[in-house]
Amino acid sequence: MPENGETLPVKNLKSLLQQSLGDDIEIKETTWKHLTDPGENFGSLILAIDVTVHQKKKKEILHVVTKLPPPSNYLMKLFDSPFSFNKEISFYRDLTPAFLELERELGIINPEETWIGARYLGSRLGLSDKFDDQACIVLENLNYSGYKMIDRLSGLNKNETEFAVRKLAQLHAMTIAMKKVKPGVFKDLIMPALSSVVNETAHQCVGDMVKKTLEHLESIPETHSYVDVVAKSMELAGKYESRQVKDDNWCTLTHNDFWVNNMMFKFDENNNQVVDMKMVDFQLYGYDYGVKDLIFLLISSPRNEIIEDIFDDMIKVYYEAFIDVLIKLNVDFSEFNRDKLINIVEECAPCKLAQCLMMTQVIKSQPGKVPKMECIDDKDSFLQIGGGKDHYDKLLLILNLFRRRNWLLADKN
Repeated sequence: MPENGETLPVKNLKSLLQQSLGDDIEIKETTWKHLTDPGENFGSLILAIDVTVHQKKKKEILHVVTKLPPPSNYLMKLFDSPFSFNKEISFYRDLTPAFLELERELGIINPEETWIGARYLGSRLGLSDKFDDQACIVLENLNYSGYKMIDRLSGLNKNETEFAVRKLAQLHAMTIAMKKVKPGVFKDLIMPALSSVVNETAHQCVGDMVKKTLEHLESIPETHSYVDVVAKSMELAGKYESRQVKDDNWCTLTHNDFWVNNMMFKFDENNNQVVDMKMVDFQLYGYDYGVKDLIFLLISSPRNEIIEDIFDDMIKVYYEAFIDVLIKLNVDFSEFNRDKLINIVEECAPCKLAQCLMMTQVIKSQPGKVPKMECIDDKDSFLQIGGGKDHYDKLLLILNLFRRRNWLLADKN
């Protein structure tokens, strides 16, 4: 919640809402709060704002979410906020309408109802022509439509995981359909937006998080003897991935950060069955094998006790959902066979070891022990996240899974 006397951090909210509502609006009242607790998000300052709007003598209360750059110079450098904000704006402003238009052209009625993202209301890179701390993205507040996040420490159950897998397959297949059906739009609009968010600060931070992960593994009796194998496997995977020749048929828009905190679920009236899911946080998306998202999802986000039991079944669910979307969009799916998908999974899984292990520091960080974003001013303060039983249990689970599936490359040499 805002502190006493704290003013709304978003300046000139009216101009943002005018992008979707029109120029003839008047804002009569705003109430707001911080939407995420420390440790739940590092790439953006996220606010929930209720806006009372008058338009043509009609009164409406809008429930919106605004994303601002993180209030930390270190985090802004880490996420390359000028670049990543522009990418996310492009996803909502440019790519989403193109995907929805593709569906309409292929006979899909009201594609907005099944789209994977939130409704977009407006954005800017700053108050002037340059990026500043007033860069902002305004989206619908999905909480008011019945969507909610699942507790990251508990994880997803099997039904929730399956729904997330199907939605992920939808995003991946939709991009491939665009590539096949409207190659000009894909080349001129979609592909330029898929450039990777990589900078020196991020590269150094990844290295530091990997080092910290190895220290954590060193401190766990059950994983102590595997530290050298893990370190060597990461090194070999990095070399392999850098020279990997990809089959472009299977390359698509990848979310690159698809774990439980970046998905919101809507349940039926009894709060038992998932009826829809939306993806959030499109700051890091790129162009790669879609199964890399899938592998990270299946290792990072389900409840610990079900991960190994459902892993292979979820690969099948993904493939079936992927093919269903291609069929719906009149795309020849003969070149997308299940065996090839499974081969790509086996090929890519060793390369996901570093992300799966190091992101556990974030995913299983202890509530109440993570510094506020404005207090994270260097790598040391950022790396305070992690530690504790949930974190260590997850590290052990991941290591054992990679061992049993023969995904530790150093074990093969």
